Amino acid sequence: MRRVSKILTSGQPQAVDPGTSSNSQNLLKSRAEAALGPFENAVREAPEAPSYHARLGLVYAHLGRNADALREGSQAVNLLPVSTDAFEGPGYVTNLAEIFCILGE
Repeated sequence: MRRVSKILTSGQPQAVDPGTSSNSQNLLKSRAEAALGPFENAVREAPEAPSYHARLGLVYAHLGRNADALREGSQAVNLLPVSTDAFEGPGYVTNLAEIFCILGE
């Protein structure tokens, strides 16, 4: 997981929001494209790991794949609901909320 997570965070930290320049948006999209394959493979290899579904959902959201993003983010929440794990479960709910924000929903 650490290896695929670095793909999204490599390079200099940059704040990116919908109102920033196209260069920042292009950088974010290119990092999401680079992370797509590794995260899809990770989900195939470990389908019960909510962290991979959560991150894949974010990647899909940044690529504009709305239905895929919502499916993966929801799958992460379903795999580790707050009712089962009150410590880590809320993180997946927050991840799903971030996906909704990226998609503008």
